[in-house]
Amino acid sequence: GEEVTLKNTDGKVRLVYFFFASCPDVCLPTTHMISKVQEGLKEEGVLGSEARIISITFDPVIDTTENLKAFAALNKADTKSWDFLRGDEEYSKELAEKYKVQVIKDKEGDFLHSNRIVLIDGKRNIRKAYSGNDLDLEYETILQDMVALSKE
Repeated sequence: GEEVTLKNTDGKVRLVYFFFASCPDVCLPTTHMISKVQEGLKEEGVLGSEARIISITFDPVIDTTENLKAFAALNKADTKSWDFLRGDEEYSKELAEKYKVQVIKDKEGDFLHSNRIVLIDGKRNIRKAYSGNDLDLEYETILQDMVALSKE
């Protein structure tokens, strides 16, 4: 129910992920990995105060507010510091593309998309991008990068 923008989260390190909750393959395991990053940020004492997580759906029709709340709960998201956002489908697609996340809606209404997680510093600069498809990517890598960036 609240508007969330990069501007109103300035000063904080942000981890941004584009997804859709009914995704049949990569979104759920990638979101699960991000939930481990969240737990690490809590342990480091920077979640909320210096770091946030932002997940943006590109399927606002199915990903209603209620469905996003259920998806957040499934992933044990601390919704005070992890935002699950929805907006106009075309705008979300354009925004994803600005972060180099390709999104294509197929004939069945599913989305084919890049599985990219983006790390943004407190001044809105993209500092790093991770491939959620990288089998060697460990949540600790993202966690360490976020903690280090939060101390800059």
